[in-house]
Amino acid sequence: MPDEFRALMSRVPTSVVVAAALVDDQPIGMMLGTFTSVSLDPRLVGFFGDLRSRTFGLLVRQPRLAFSVLAQEHYPEVTDAFRRVAEHRFDGVSWHLSPSGLPRLDGSVLFVEGPIVGTGAAGDHLVVHVDPDVVEQGTADAPLVFYRGLMMTIESARVRQPVWQLGSIDWDAG
Repeated sequence: MPDEFRALMSRVPTSVVVAAALVDDQPIGMMLGTFTSVSLDPRLVGFFGDLRSRTFGLLVRQPRLAFSVLAQEHYPEVTDAFRRVAEHRFDGVSWHLSPSGLPRLDGSVLFVEGPIVGTGAAGDHLVVHVDPDVVEQGTADAPLVFYRGLMMTIESARVRQPVWQLGSIDWDAG
């Protein structure tokens, strides 16, 4: 049953993001497919971390986290690097420290940083809420997407007109 559930849920595309912090002056990080905007008021972002992950256990104990939204150019070098053991994920990867001292991956689409403001149980994962006090556009435009078990890029828009948000439309207004 878990394999069938995983296969079906793979039909939902997700962003590819690296969550990172410094631990004992060394960068640590993990690749996520669960990073999301949670709330506009108050501003919150979040992600889900596997409770069995040693790297997640280190990250969730840090006061602040940095998120780098990966660009299509990050495939395969960066995505392969972040599949290595934790101590070697930043080896050979182009990165720098942000003004607040957190690791950022060069060439990303977006950078988000902030303090962890809450956590909650979510099955075999823990949901982590972060107050994004830093949100900055990166140098890349096209994000990397994980879909049906593969890393993919966004080549072009497939809709006739831009959709600015999901949700209801007040047809009687205006």
